[in-house]
Amino acid sequence: MKSKKKLIILFIIFLIGNINILFNINDFIYLGSSQFSDIPITHYSNLLFIQKSIQENQQIPLWSNLIFSGYPFAANPLSGLWYFPGWLALLFPLPAGINITLLLHLLIGLFGMYFFLQSLNISENGSLLGSIAFVFSAKIYAHIGAGHLSLIYAISWTPWLLFLTNKYKSGGTPLNYNMLSGLFWGLILLADLRWSIPAFLIWSVLILEKKNNFLNQMKFIAISLGIGLLLSMTTWLPLIQFLSLSNRSGLSPNEQMIFSMSIVDFLNFSFPFFEGNAETRVYPGAVVVLLSILGVFLHKHNQHIRKWYVLALISLIFSFGENIPGMNLIYEIPGFSLTRVPARFLFPLLFALSIISAMVFDAISKSLNNYSFNRVFFLSPVVIFVILFSFGSFLLTKELTINFVWSIIVFSSGFLLIFLLQKNTHNPLFLAAILLVVLVIDLIFVNYSSLRFASSVEVNNNAPELMRKLTEISPNFRVYTPSYSVSQEQGAYWSIHQVNGVDPLQLQQYVNFFEQVSGISIDNYSVTLPPFGTGNPELDNYGICPDREKLQELNTIYVVSAFELLNCNLGTFEFISNQYVYEIGEEDNYLRFQDCPKSKNQYSIIKYSPNEIVLDIESCGGILQISEINYPGWKIFIDEQQVALNSKSLFRSVSVPEGQHELRMVFKPNIIFAGLVVQSLTWLFSVLYILFVHLKK
Repeated sequence: MKSKKKLIILFIIFLIGNINILFNINDFIYLGSSQFSDIPITHYSNLLFIQKSIQENQQIPLWSNLIFSGYPFAANPLSGLWYFPGWLALLFPLPAGINITLLLHLLIGLFGMYFFLQSLNISENGSLLGSIAFVFSAKIYAHIGAGHLSLIYAISWTPWLLFLTNKYKSGGTPLNYNMLSGLFWGLILLADLRWSIPAFLIWSVLILEKKNNFLNQMKFIAISLGIGLLLSMTTWLPLIQFLSLSNRSGLSPNEQMIFSMSIVDFLNFSFPFFEGNAETRVYPGAVVVLLSILGVFLHKHNQHIRKWYVLALISLIFSFGENIPGMNLIYEIPGFSLTRVPARFLFPLLFALSIISAMVFDAISKSLNNYSFNRVFFLSPVVIFVILFSFGSFLLTKELTINFVWSIIVFSSGFLLIFLLQKNTHNPLFLAAILLVVLVIDLIFVNYSSLRFASSVEVNNNAPELMRKLTEISPNFRVYTPSYSVSQEQGAYWSIHQVNGVDPLQLQQYVNFFEQVSGISIDNYSVTLPPFGTGNPELDNYGICPDREKLQELNTIYVVSAFELLNCNLGTFEFISNQYVYEIGEEDNYLRFQDCPKSKNQYSIIKYSPNEIVLDIESCGGILQISEINYPGWKIFIDEQQVALNSKSLFRSVSVPEGQHELRMVFKPNIIFAGLVVQSLTWLFSVLYILFVHLKK
């Protein structure tokens, strides 16, 4: 009964902590004053594309023509196609469905962390504190604002993996917990493969202990991971093929270590930031910082905590990336070689600090009178540093900003409460409750101050006249913008097919061709095509002319730019919705016969959907180039007879006999269907086995 009350309290705190999201449930979430977020750019666009494809074409899309002139949607983990809990969002209008799904995952993570901490024999109050420190960390909400939705999903399942693993360590039946932990590994890998290495690091620290049989531990790890890999095969198997053809496989160590932590970023442990990059955001809350530092000096109480300090130290070292000599060698290890952003290892640090603070909270609640002098003494330098640094900043800038004032308040309050709590001079339960309240207020205030919201109407309809013009064209025509004048979310909403795009995975052959198309040099890896050197799309590519002939090869009809494209031989422009709109596609270049004059390229579109395109064509005979991106899995049929496709060409190229023909292009990648069969059977077997074991009890 007592535990149920704590869960109700936890739920009430969860509602209060997310009241801003609940009140803005129909809006997009952004971090600070940033104009960009991966929720609208990637996740909303992909989910809306899936939703439209099912409604309009009655098919689950495996290919997308929305960006990059077409790409293998089903092979991209960020598509969300194979993460079935994410499909919950499709039951509601978007983006409300995304926010509802996000909140449910945060709640899953909150309760999961509470039960995991309880399984470590931490008190209910300590588990309450640790779970709040984990889910409401500024790190979590900064990444929500940045739109890293799939990462948050994967992180939310991790406490349940740890909980089940700890149950196994406590004497549970190995096969049962192998199956259950494998199931959660499957969910984690389906949600976001990038989280696998940080999650494995946390999991290893929990599971590996000297007192346990090493061989049994290795068996548990191998079987759990094996089950997890089988349960997520549709995510990683097609990805292996995609990676081999993408620009991601050639990342240099320097490109991998973008957003490494620095000493300046380290200040965020003491002072909350309300602006700036989400990756290096780490503020865990004053109470968590104080308790974690205090635990270092509790040598009589911290034996069972020390391995979590090891996790914190390893994670912190990894997060500094390029700022630590020799770290680039680690990023050449298989697995690491496909990861980016060392600051993501701040998440395992967050796990460690949440666990440590919960354990230290329990220790000081039981009094620390058996030490020669008051251990809280070691916290005084921290509070003095916060106060002196804040006043030093004020003397230099003549401004005392809210983050400095706030740190002085919460660190001083936390220090006083910890001092009183360990002395037991007052009611310890009351003091513990007040300390918890300080943590909750601290984190909620920082998170509220860090996020902003924008309505979907404001985002998708900010240039209605331009959007209406672009939607009048046939779906086999494309639009190019060197200045991100048509956002990716607008493209998805209005079904505009773009030559450019934003995604971490891009076909290397297309990147090479795009460099010729855009005229923009692509010397380094970029998640955007075209790249934006300073991060200002409206100015970065000013003065660079795209190649008109190459654009027409992609069947581009409009070039839309925030700046005038002077002396670029694009013809005249219309000025619509504050954008320069050049119409360059006077002729239809969708089909090109090598030996026929353009006037003979007669065709009609019978069907144009993500997985299938059907054309009625008049051929003069010879090689036909279709302005669609080629990729393994595309099959071409002429009059229902499959014909060979030129596998080396960027475009789909095929020999067509003279005369009237029906040409059908179908995307049926065997690698996806093989993975789907294995994954579905494994899920079926796993669920039936778990139900059988449960009913048998």
